[in-house]
Amino acid sequence: MNISLRRARRLEMALRGVSVSGQVASIRTYDTGIARKDLDSAIDALQGNIEDAVELNEIRYHIRHQINLKNVECGISALLNNKDLLHDEKRILESIVAPDDTEVQLRYLRQIPGDTVQMVVVRKEHYDYVVGQLRDITQKLNEISDTLYQLNNDVSIELDEEDIELLRSKGLL
Repeated sequence: MNISLRRARRLEMALRGVSVSGQVASIRTYDTGIARKDLDSAIDALQGNIEDAVELNEIRYHIRHQINLKNVECGISALLNNKDLLHDEKRILESIVAPDDTEVQLRYLRQIPGDTVQMVVVRKEHYDYVVGQLRDITQKLNEISDTLYQLNNDVSIELDEEDIELLRSKGLL
């Protein structure tokens, strides 16, 4: 069975919470024979629960591995890396302050006491460049998001029949 990367990621996330259930059981106490039967049933069920939990965890890591391979194979990993790069560039460019007028700053310079003064050196041409770069980055990020969305829906991984049966029996598929 093939499932999309998007669905595979959701399935992998659902499998993160797998644990062993049935470690405590309700045992009827009004008859020793019935209590023994309840206890034996609970013990047998627990063994199955342990085996299922371990197998589900193995399936989870198998799915993760397949997702990682497909991410590299179809270019998702490179896109995510590029997305991180663009977010960092955006953060850097967004730290540029608004420009200030040099003539106005120089006019009031003599009124400020002291030997030195802090002046904004960002000019309109710097700011216009930054605004243009930010616009380009936003467009590229949108394109990457669209491509990632498409790839996550179009690219799929294959699950083994035994895995599918177990996942269905646990209500995960």
